[in-house]
Amino acid sequence: MQSFTWDDIRHFLEVVRCGTSTQAAEQLGVNQSTVSRRLSMLEKQLGARLFERSTSQGWVLTAAGERIVAAAEDMEQHAGNIQRQVLINNTEIAGNVRLTIGDCSLLDTIMPTIDEFCQAHPGVQLQIISSNEQLDLAAREADIAIRVTADPPQNLVGKRIADIKYAVYGTRELLDAYLDGARDIPCITWLDEIRGKPPWIGQNFPAARIYRINSPSVAKSMVNRGMGIILAPCAMGDPSPDIRRLPIDFPDLGMSMWVLSHIDLRTTARVRMLRNVLVGALEKQVDLLEGRCEFHCDKAVAVA
Repeated sequence: MQSFTWDDIRHFLEVVRCGTSTQAAEQLGVNQSTVSRRLSMLEKQLGARLFERSTSQGWVLTAAGERIVAAAEDMEQHAGNIQRQVLINNTEIAGNVRLTIGDCSLLDTIMPTIDEFCQAHPGVQLQIISSNEQLDLAAREADIAIRVTADPPQNLVGKRIADIKYAVYGTRELLDAYLDGARDIPCITWLDEIRGKPPWIGQNFPAARIYRINSPSVAKSMVNRGMGIILAPCAMGDPSPDIRRLPIDFPDLGMSMWVLSHIDLRTTARVRMLRNVLVGALEKQVDLLEGRCEFHCDKAVAVA
């Protein structure tokens, strides 16, 4: 058996996660031919075929490929640990970093990571701007942005974390009312949709009373009190013990979560380091972001 490198394994894991070499190449920032060549080289070095290439089903793992996924993930973790140890020991990291993040439930998830970063780098002066406004990274209103968007600006660089999945949520009482046929349930939506009803309301609750708000915190409080139902990210709704998903169909919003910074700051050590640790923390929450963590959904409304 010939030797292989971590870079080969990195390409292997990205194809496993994306399902196709094209999507993996997009995530890795390389050409699709590079991914295919890396995988072919790895298969040759291991003496085993790792994927069945299919144009209709994507790249499907073979039995040999399935057997090495766990070991490859361990290798990824060790490589990450090496990088973090080098970064932690860099005592020259200092200066201001401005981070903007929307008012969302993931704040509690990433705050321990931010705390660890600040403890490791006391010379970094961190400014956190919690806002849903699209601050201008080009104008240095922020250095790093965690954004949910379908189209990140071209002058930014970063990492797509996950597709953001949504569901309609309400209290158990409102879920029961919906299942019993009620279609006049009050709905909660956003002020920026004032010109018309969002499709999920118009198609399912055309005569319902509508509350319009501009704060996720206010929305969460209203939904928890049973004042209405709302279309919300699964990352906000699923962990809540007071609300349930309603089995309502609506078009996919096509939104993704990104960790972004301006292209001119990609070599600034303090910005790059904080961006990398934020990406690592958020990538552990992909199942939650993509709606696969059904904490307490009833069988009647669980998503397969």
